[in-house]
Amino acid sequence: SEERRVAADVDLGKSLLKIPGAIDKPAGTPLGLKIDVSQVDQTLEIRQGDLTVGPMALTSKGKVERLNSTPRVDVQAGTGRFSIDGLVRLLPAVRKAVPPDVKVAGQAEISLNAKGDAQAFDAAVTVQLSGADLRAPGATLVGSGGIRATAKQGADGGLTASVSADLSGLTLKAGEAVDKAAGVPAKIDVKLAKSGNRLQFGSLEVVFGPLNLTGSGGMAQDGSDADVSLKLADFELAGLARVLPSAIDGPMAKAKVGVEASIKGNLSDPNTVALDVKALRFALGRSRLSGSASVKNGPAPVIRFDLNAPTLYVDEIAPPGPEEAAEEGGPIVIPEIAKVIDARGRIRIGRGNARGYDFSNFDGQVTLQKGRLSFQKMDLQAFDGTFSAARTLADLRAVPPRLKLRVDLRRVDAAKLLSQTADLGDHLQGRLTTTVNADAKGLDWPTISQSL
Repeated sequence: SEERRVAADVDLGKSLLKIPGAIDKPAGTPLGLKIDVSQVDQTLEIRQGDLTVGPMALTSKGKVERLNSTPRVDVQAGTGRFSIDGLVRLLPAVRKAVPPDVKVAGQAEISLNAKGDAQAFDAAVTVQLSGADLRAPGATLVGSGGIRATAKQGADGGLTASVSADLSGLTLKAGEAVDKAAGVPAKIDVKLAKSGNRLQFGSLEVVFGPLNLTGSGGMAQDGSDADVSLKLADFELAGLARVLPSAIDGPMAKAKVGVEASIKGNLSDPNTVALDVKALRFALGRSRLSGSASVKNGPAPVIRFDLNAPTLYVDEIAPPGPEEAAEEGGPIVIPEIAKVIDARGRIRIGRGNARGYDFSNFDGQVTLQKGRLSFQKMDLQAFDGTFSAARTLADLRAVPPRLKLRVDLRRVDAAKLLSQTADLGDHLQGRLTTTVNADAKGLDWPTISQSL
């Protein structure tokens, strides 16, 4: 059989190449491509396939058989270890920030192999970085790390794939957004299988600082029919805030959280997605809360919850601002989402405070539908007595909200109640037992008092 051969040598090393924001290659920096392939019958042999970019030289060789039917490849490619200095300097931001006489330390290596055809194949890509030391204004990359991806498909069409990355050995800094020291865990490990039209996650693990997220489940290739379970192990947000300084601040940065949840629906259509939080755990200072919740997304989200808090000090979790504190709480702003959601649930609180008021033995069962809030039950102890507001209704659609207040008071310390809520001091002494029926406007006392 006759052999046909093609060879080419493209050398752009002497050329200047600039792509704004992407590449800045000065004249003299190697950039070239060498190809030497031959074909005999239906087999293509890659004798040489070399790509040179700065100090990186990617060489490849192999075969492509059965060109007239279903091509079968057997190709290997790799760079060997090379210095990253010349490669990263092709990036305009690095070239501008790092002086020419300062060497960027570190080596990298890339390897690739692929074997098989469209029905059955085996492929892997590995990228390894070692001894890197790149320091520029606003960015730092120091240390070692690696990424490996594999894919294998059998004759039956079943596909298995994996992606693993370990960047724990790297120091990464990016402005005020990221500040990860070497040794802080940063790993991704995903194992995926495909059978027919369905993708199945054998395992999913993401570790970043104190955060450890694991999961499993599956979905159709187009994102529909998803059923994914996720578990976020209990961790302290303060540890994550040290790695992502600008992402978390305020009192919440000291919280400890954990979540176990599942996601179902068509991920390409958010209106069909349902989130089921089977277990929620939250701790901050003296506050402890746990429970479950579910959210069905859509134009009118459906929310169900059941929460229990032995202690919940709202003022420690979300302290009022200076203006809010000066106005004894300030007017409550109703978010627009509260006017369309369908929410129902129960929350029990052993002891806590909110907007400056201490309470205990809170038990509330509430319903919020189309902006109308009603209490099936709301019992609590405060001011040395008991309150029950089971018949209270609020229309949150109005501005300000309209309130039908129905509250039973039993043996409440009148002096404490009036001095803290109405600034009336000790004008009234004794225990107060009464039923309050009032139609008012607003949800905070200063606004309510003006409409009574």
